[in-house]
Amino acid sequence: MKRITKAVNRGIEAVLFCGMCVLITVTFLQVLCRFVLKIPISWSEEVARISFVWMILLGSALGVKEGSHLSLEILMKALPKRTAHYMKILINLAVVVIAGVILWYGWNYVVRSVGKTAVTLPIPANCVYIAAPISAFVMILNGLENVVEEWKKGGSA
Repeated sequence: MKRITKAVNRGIEAVLFCGMCVLITVTFLQVLCRFVLKIPISWSEEVARISFVWMILLGSALGVKEGSHLSLEILMKALPKRTAHYMKILINLAVVVIAGVILWYGWNYVVRSVGKTAVTLPIPANCVYIAAPISAFVMILNGLENVVEEWKKGGSA
């Protein structure tokens, strides 16, 4: 499982890099065209928004792997090691459950939006909406791997 999540996370890092490049390029072009050439690009805002949505959702999936989701470090450090160990397991299980809900409802929304298109681009609206279930699936993978890794530690570290 560790090999699979590592490969998936590397792929997500590549997509995030490409998304950042697209976001910066499109935003720069829009500013250049609007204020220098006086010819605004109609589709640039939507491309930037789609890129931003994908980056946030996929970045949050990587955040689960790194353990950078919501937690109170000062509280975790104040707890005894064994209690902190079980809290980390509990937190990761909660993330997995929440990601499961996002996956379920996100997929249902994708299915319901079949046939709809983006506002200014001739692409299916699903291209944006599918980011949520994909991100949730990766969150589940990363969260489960975190639970397994923390369980192996056994509260000793």
